Amino acid sequence: MTPVILPLHFRKADFEAIYYKDNYHLIFKNPNTRNQALLAIVVGIAWLAVGARLLISGGNQTIFVVISILLAITAARLKKRTDSIKRWKKEIGIFLENLEKPTNRALVLSEEGFTFEEDNEADKIERWEEVLQADIEDDYISISASVDYLFPKHSMAPGDFEQLAAAVSRYVP
Repeated sequence: MTPVILPLHFRKADFEAIYYKDNYHLIFKNPNTRNQALLAIVVGIAWLAVGARLLISGGNQTIFVVISILLAITAARLKKRTDSIKRWKKEIGIFLENLEKPTNRALVLSEEGFTFEEDNEADKIERWEEVLQADIEDDYISISASVDYLFPKHSMAPGDFEQLAAAVSRYVP
């Protein structure tokens, strides 16, 4: 295989469509936080109901204390999970902002490996045997090697995506 140069035209919207699909960027719709958020809401409503009942009729405060402890634990767990999502969103935001800087990017494919070039300089050279994992999806290809790479279909010319997919299928075990 003679080296093939695939020009890349990264656009922020292409990466957002990949990173933000399945609501991973929304704190209360993210699969990792959705159940915890619902539990916090249910415990919060129970806390309010028991608290209102105690104010109106008095009575045993043990249940209120137990629900208060449950609410505190649930809120702390929810905060921990939402903090990780916020941190991820911040990292992705910084990455996406850097994508908007005008630069010439290309991917050079060969039998030995691939080279990611920025501004006509080899940024990173990867050998095919050093690739740990590769996923070919309908709208992107991800490659994990010494660095993780993500190549949206829309960042390439028609046909280049299929050429990259064929090379990944051929050379990555």
